[in-house]
Amino acid sequence: MNVGLLFALQAPDDSDLRSAEIFSAVPRLAALAEDQGFASMFFTEHHGSDLNEVPSPLVVSAAAAAVTSRIRIGSAVALPAFYNPVKFAEDVTTLDNISNGRVTVGVGMGYRQEEFDRFGVNAKLKVSHLVETVEILRRASTGEVFDFAGRVHKLQGVKVRPRAVQSALPIWMGAQKRPGLTRAGEMGLTLPLSGAPIPIAARQREIYLDALRGSGRSEQDVELPIVRECFCAPTDDEAWDYATPYLATLFAEYRQFMKLPTVNADGSYQADSAASTTEYETLREFGRDRMLIGSPDTLLAEFERHQQLLPCDHWVLRMHFPGMPIDGLTDSMKLFGSEVLPSIAVLR
Repeated sequence: MNVGLLFALQAPDDSDLRSAEIFSAVPRLAALAEDQGFASMFFTEHHGSDLNEVPSPLVVSAAAAAVTSRIRIGSAVALPAFYNPVKFAEDVTTLDNISNGRVTVGVGMGYRQEEFDRFGVNAKLKVSHLVETVEILRRASTGEVFDFAGRVHKLQGVKVRPRAVQSALPIWMGAQKRPGLTRAGEMGLTLPLSGAPIPIAARQREIYLDALRGSGRSEQDVELPIVRECFCAPTDDEAWDYATPYLATLFAEYRQFMKLPTVNADGSYQADSAASTTEYETLREFGRDRMLIGSPDTLLAEFERHQQLLPCDHWVLRMHFPGMPIDGLTDSMKLFGSEVLPSIAVLR
C-alpha cells in the first residue's frame, strides 16, 4: 500500500500563518515526506480562495520534485477548464522531466461558478474541457504530432516537447456523483475517492468499477486511492484539540460542498447539516468514517478497519488545514511516519 500527502497550502488572511511561509516550505516538506517514507505528494487547485489556496499545483509540484528522488508528485486535482490544453500538456511533461518520471496528474471539472466567471469560461462546457484536455494530454505526452477537433478545442499540428519520461502518464479524475464516476471509469482513469464516509465511498467505487469493466478494463489497470483528512498526535484528545479549530475553518469554507453524507440508488445525494459544523463534539462525530484523527494506535486501528471494509492501495492524507502552523504539521508527519506508516504500509 502507498501512503501519500495532499496539500492545499491554505493560509487565511486572518490567521498567523502567511502564504509565503507555507508556500516556501514546500521543498522542506517534500524532503521530510520522502525521508519519513511517504510515497506521494499532491497539491490542490482553487482560484481566488479566501483561504489563499494553491492556484498553480504544477508550479509547486516542481518545487517538490526538485528536492526529492523517489516520491510521486502531482495535482489532486488540477482544473483543465482554466488552461490552454497544449500549455497544460507542456507543463505536465516538463514536470515529468524535472521529476524524472514521477508525475501523477489529477484532474477535475471544477464546481465553483465564481472561478469560471473569473476566467471567462462557460461552466456549461466544463465536461467538454475536462474530457478533451485528458485526450489531448494522453496523445501529446507521447510526442505524437496531431490535429484535434472537439467541442471546445480546435487544434492543428499539436507537438509537445519534451516528451514525458513515462510512456503512459498516470491520470486520476476526481468525481463524486454518478455521471463523473461513470466518466472516470469509461475513460480508464483512476478514481480517488474523497470526502465521503465508508458506505458512500463503497457505493461510489461500485459505480466507477461497473463503468471501468464496461470499457473492457479491470481493477488491475488502475489504482484504488482514497483521500482523507488526517492528523496524528500522542493521544486522541490531543489530536482533536489541536486540529479542530483548523478543521472548522476548512468546513466553513467548504460547507456548501461538503453536505454529502448519503447516496441514493441513482447516485444522487442527501444533505447533512453537520457538514458545516464548527462545534467540537459535532465535528468529531461528523469525522467518523471521513477523517483519520487521533493517536498512532487509533490511526492504525482505523486503517485496518477501513481496509477490511473498503480496501485501497493508495492513501492520500491531508494533514495540513487552513492556518495550521507548520510545526504542528511536521510534528504530525514525523509521528505518523515513525509509528503508523511502517505498519500500514504492509496492509492489503
